Amino acid sequence: MLGTKKSSNLATEELARLRDELGTLKARLESLEVAASRKPPAINIADVCSIRPPRPLAEPIGTVRELAQKETDIDHFSGIDHEVHLEAFMDRDLQQVPALEDREHYFPGQDLDYWLSGLRDYLRINQELENAGRPLNAGDRLFDFGAASGRVLRHFAAQQPDIDLACADVNENHVEWVSKHLASDAYAFQCTNIPSLPIEDNSFDLVYAFSVFTHMDELETTWLAELRRILRPGGYAYFSVQTEDTWKLLNPDHFLYGHLLYNQANLPDWEIKPELFENPMPSEKVVFRFENSSVYNTCTFQSKAYVKEVWGRFFDIEKILYCGHDFQDVVLMRKPN
Repeated sequence: MLGTKKSSNLATEELARLRDELGTLKARLESLEVAASRKPPAINIADVCSIRPPRPLAEPIGTVRELAQKETDIDHFSGIDHEVHLEAFMDRDLQQVPALEDREHYFPGQDLDYWLSGLRDYLRINQELENAGRPLNAGDRLFDFGAASGRVLRHFAAQQPDIDLACADVNENHVEWVSKHLASDAYAFQCTNIPSLPIEDNSFDLVYAFSVFTHMDELETTWLAELRRILRPGGYAYFSVQTEDTWKLLNPDHFLYGHLLYNQANLPDWEIKPELFENPMPSEKVVFRFENSSVYNTCTFQSKAYVKEVWGRFFDIEKILYCGHDFQDVVLMRKPN
């Protein structure tokens, strides 16, 4: 009799538990039905893909020769061996120079310096390829990844018109600028931060990127694989990076230090102060991530050891050029045959 009563109590308790669970499941089901009936929030594709929305282009400010005529002298054109060469480069470049708002606000009030910065990178690329025994020849193809409004691409178009050009950028305005004002036969398109390009395998002899991997974090290696895919065997990659060399340069007078300090409120994980950069990088890869920003939302540093280890999985690294692009180093790499 005692056993029967105990079994009855257990059955009652189990029934009560199951009823509670059933009530919870019913409430959960009702909640899901309500949620399913709601209209989903609008998705901003620009935020998801980190693309820049378009706006009307500003009027171009003239050719480099027209700009040079406004200068009392061109002594500030440092970095070019012979002035006669500079004159020749200027005479061959008949393309318009973009207004400040159409060139990522680079070199405010220094229009000629903007042009010269692209020429320096153009000359350095050619010099390094020459040193590597693989100069660009007529019919070769190059891809400018993150081209902006053609800061470097314009010089290939003007100085080596027999090379096939292609470029991409997340900013639609830059793509429109290149299509409208630079070489008409350049293939220019807008990309996203998703590592997928509408380009066939083994398409280019040279791929270069300035200040692109300095804004990457999670998708870094996926982009390396994608850019390797479109590069021909034996082709070269020329990418700028911020290594410990850049880290050591940062002080309160440096542009990048000022940029990080200005955005301190959006960098909750960091305290921007001189002592931070007086010490070695705290890890092989350091990422300053800006909150409330969907485009250019990181400032990334990779040590040279990291580059050799991680990037070396995709390319043969031939050299790392100290300050090869202003305060950034440049990694010269080759896709194996």
